[in-house]
Amino acid sequence: PASTPGDALVEIQDGMRLALLHNDHAKGIGERFIELVGIRPVKRLVVVSPYWDSDLRTLRALQQRTGAETVAAVIQPKSALYPVDAHPPDEGFGLFSVDQVQGANPSRFAHAKVVVVESDEGDCVLFGSGNCTEAALGSALLASANGEACLFRDFPAGEAVQLLGLETALNESAELAIADIPSFAMVDEIPLPELEATLPGRFELSGDLLRWWPPTNLLPDGATLELLDLQEEPIPWNVSRIGAH
Repeated sequence: PASTPGDALVEIQDGMRLALLHNDHAKGIGERFIELVGIRPVKRLVVVSPYWDSDLRTLRALQQRTGAETVAAVIQPKSALYPVDAHPPDEGFGLFSVDQVQGANPSRFAHAKVVVVESDEGDCVLFGSGNCTEAALGSALLASANGEACLFRDFPAGEAVQLLGLETALNESAELAIADIPSFAMVDEIPLPELEATLPGRFELSGDLLRWWPPTNLLPDGATLELLDLQEEPIPWNVSRIGAH
């Protein structure tokens, strides 16, 4: 019978845990992260993300589910991707600039995604490909819609922010004023169905053997393969089919 793959959870030094969380699961990555955090008094939730829900529902859900006393959202103001109008009015929600992170290059687009849950019992960290969005992390009712992979790791209390170089960026004096944040600019939707229709499939070259996994919308029996060089000129070759695939 079909089964749902479990998360690869291992124990490392001093009882700290390490886990691979991906979206091939009935529950979303965010929901499994919350389960790993467990029941503990959470002092602060720190979220670094380039993209957010337009209504910040995932950020709010993380705060509510963890019970964090304060929330620090680390954004890149100039990218105009944070929905300022949806920012919670609560004093416990603060905005900080990723450009102030140790080692950051303000001229580049910040693409890192990190969630840190801080408590006296230790820090829980989620990092990887998932933005702070419902499509990436899912919700209590829905699994992740995107193809994502993240790592979960425990750290001793107070160590995560230090290791990530976030201390300076999260200083109280560095908190951003809402009035100084540019208005949210919606990014263009990526035409995924149209792009998928033009994909040639996956190729793998090993020695003189070229393996081809054609896209699902293409019948390989009626296809002609043509290899081009860097100048887009045809490469002369002889091909012999091996096997049915």
